[in-house]
Amino acid sequence: WYGKYHYNLIHPISLLPSRQVTSALPQGPSYPSEFATIGSAIEGVYNRYNLETPIRLEIMGTVTQMATSRVYNSINDFVIEFSELPVLTGYNYLFDLDEGYRLGKCVSGLYNEKN
Repeated sequence: WYGKYHYNLIHPISLLPSRQVTSALPQGPSYPSEFATIGSAIEGVYNRYNLETPIRLEIMGTVTQMATSRVYNSINDFVIEFSELPVLTGYNYLFDLDEGYRLGKCVSGLYNEKN
């Protein structure tokens, strides 16, 4: 995460007055988005195997501790939803996603070359 600490960009939610922030602030810088990086890397590895079946994911929430089960028609649908959530909650800017997607493609490319 060299880039995160090199740019050390604060999260959008951090710009609000403290009395308006109702959730815990993220620990690391905003740029690039780790959600977009991880999602894009998963997509690149998944697509290597040309899997066209819908995917089912069960995700455990950190706030409610309730499992949420989702079915996505494609891995891309998952990546978009997974990556955009931090933007909707004020943890990332939209441009954080672009760099995260780029980094994730690099990670999956390296993985796919070696495996």
